[in-house]
Amino acid sequence: MDGYLFCGLSEQLETLEVRRSNLTRWWVAPDGWPDRAPRDVVRRCVVDAIAMWAEHAPLQGVEASSEAEADLVVRPAAIDGGMGVLADCMLPGPRVQVLRCDNAEMWTVQLGPSVSSSLIDLDRVLRHEIGHFWGIGHDRKGAQSLMAPTYSRSIWSAQEWDVSQIQSLYGKRETPPPSPASPPTTDDDPYYTVLFNRAGSEICRFKRMPS
Repeated sequence: MDGYLFCGLSEQLETLEVRRSNLTRWWVAPDGWPDRAPRDVVRRCVVDAIAMWAEHAPLQGVEASSEAEADLVVRPAAIDGGMGVLADCMLPGPRVQVLRCDNAEMWTVQLGPSVSSSLIDLDRVLRHEIGHFWGIGHDRKGAQSLMAPTYSRSIWSAQEWDVSQIQSLYGKRETPPPSPASPPTTDDDPYYTVLFNRAGSEICRFKRMPS
């Protein structure tokens, strides 16, 4: 799986320095998500991704009460089918930035090197795309960084280059980041990690309790 196209951000759209407010209000679209990535799972991955960047810079995110109040909207989309562009996100500029996830991918949630080569870890993909939301472009192709343009099973958190980029825009965090608020779940849409085979059949599921 390493080396597949990670992100649809055009290199022509990247700039030397783009940034936005340190606080984002995000919203995950309620409909259209595949069974492999139900909305509550996506919401918690957004919380996780923002918290990762907030470890290195004074950034914070809160879930908006509606799409109209959000400046980051996360949507499912038909981008180009499986094993191509996994997701994309606008760089800062418009009032509302849109982050799209391809609903044809074989999504799972499993940070770390043990994720199957036939599956795509939604958590690390959103960490990459939310880096674009904060204003970071792509590192060079083949670089050992989260913001390299291709998916990596061996990198799932901000590396030295990524940290330098986020801190060049927002500065260093001088105090511990606030504990991220886990969005509430419902009985019919719990937070879980679920693994699928390439045919799309569920092979195992792990219930994950809110931290």
